[in-house]
Amino acid sequence: MLVAAGLLGSALPSTAAELPSDQSARALSALERAVQHSEIAHSNSNLSSAARSSFQGKLEVDSQSFQERSVRLVDRGTEADLSGATLQIRFRDDSVREAEAGSGTLTVFGSKTSDYNYAAGSVDGRLAGYTIINSTNKSSFEYEFLINGAPAVLEPRSNGGVAVYSADGTLVNAILPAWAVDATGKKLPTSYSIKGNILLQDVNLQGATFPVVADPQTACDSWFCTTEFNKSETKTIADNGWQATGVISIGCGLLNPGMAVLCGAIGGAVTITASQAHNQGECVGIRTPRFAGQVSFPVIYNGSNCR
Repeated sequence: MLVAAGLLGSALPSTAAELPSDQSARALSALERAVQHSEIAHSNSNLSSAARSSFQGKLEVDSQSFQERSVRLVDRGTEADLSGATLQIRFRDDSVREAEAGSGTLTVFGSKTSDYNYAAGSVDGRLAGYTIINSTNKSSFEYEFLINGAPAVLEPRSNGGVAVYSADGTLVNAILPAWAVDATGKKLPTSYSIKGNILLQDVNLQGATFPVVADPQTACDSWFCTTEFNKSETKTIADNGWQATGVISIGCGLLNPGMAVLCGAIGGAVTITASQAHNQGECVGIRTPRFAGQVSFPVIYNGSNCR
């Protein structure tokens, strides 16, 4: 995790009388368990020495940028300053109370119901909204997306993710495919639907052990976009090469003109990394820079999209 206390700040309780409720504390514990396996393990061992040097230098700048970039809690949600735009995720639910518990980059909001809590945070610098579900009483949750204070335009993608546009048609970010995991680590069926600038996540809670954690997570931070491939796609890349997937990274669409070629320029490294990931029972992804002059690189991850 690269974003630090700036997400939490003064939003958290500061006196003994305002300690988080048992429900919020349990929700935070469940959230920490769920996200600890979703962070990306960067793997750049297959890049050339020149590319590796550029990558390492970029990580230092990247980390500093995340610490300086403003990530804030807002009423019933969170927001982050990206390059030229502010992306806000708000929880569309009257049960949400003020922020009540937090750790690192994660903040749990209090709730007027015992059935669920909402939370905000970041995974490897990418903004996320979470729902921690405690019962089968509610299985559909709504998130509102705003760009610079105006309703965002949401467009479904064939991979189950969602593209996020500003009102003027600029592609600002993307939402990774829906994921949900129960208390035992079992991945649950879940999907998105769209209603204007509202993203609805439906979670199949049949047979789940509670609490369940679900979230919409963005693909891009200020510097990079991350494309995550599942286990089947990882095996296809490992067996047949990068071009065999026929997949165009949504991250390429978020780059400056002329930069999309970088998605295919590291095909050999992606294929080798996919083989390593497949042999380890994990998945491959690609971190693609949003700005010209930087190097794309493959990563290995084992998060909830790795299924």
